[in-house]
Amino acid sequence: LVGIFHFKEKKGAILDLACSWFALFYIGVPLGMMLAILYQSPDKLGQWWLAYLIVATKITDVGAYIGGKLLGKRKLAPIISPAKTIEGAISGFIFALISGFVFYAFSPLPLGSVEWVFLTIFLSLGSLFGDLFESLLKRDAHRKDSNSLPGFGGALDLLDSLLCTAPILYLYLNR
Repeated sequence: LVGIFHFKEKKGAILDLACSWFALFYIGVPLGMMLAILYQSPDKLGQWWLAYLIVATKITDVGAYIGGKLLGKRKLAPIISPAKTIEGAISGFIFALISGFVFYAFSPLPLGSVEWVFLTIFLSLGSLFGDLFESLLKRDAHRKDSNSLPGFGGALDLLDSLLCTAPILYLYLNR
């Protein structure tokens, strides 16, 4: 908010302010939800829920990347993200379900197997949507990476899918 008072030109101030608020909500709210997931559980299972969130989300990303590189032929969203493929997305879902079953077998989280499958599917879809949404933001800003973390792209490239899946799990846990 300090930047609002340092505008040298009034032109574009509303857009700058809107972008600042968007960034606050796009990044801050989901990260706050991740903290709430970690600390709100009365049965001390918050770390398990957070680990499940990260595993389901990132395994979807990794599975989609591997499946897309090995099998990818048909573009998923060529205008938004030309490298993403339908085969990659399907691979991501399969990887997420497999990792979800492994996590389910070893975690103390109180979910039935059917509920676990559906939650994993929703998180996997959220992961894909979050990745595509951040790609759309980067494309609109004419950026390849959201900044510079060598070998990974930008910080948002690591968080993009979690920024979408954290609200899904938070809303599920607080239904």
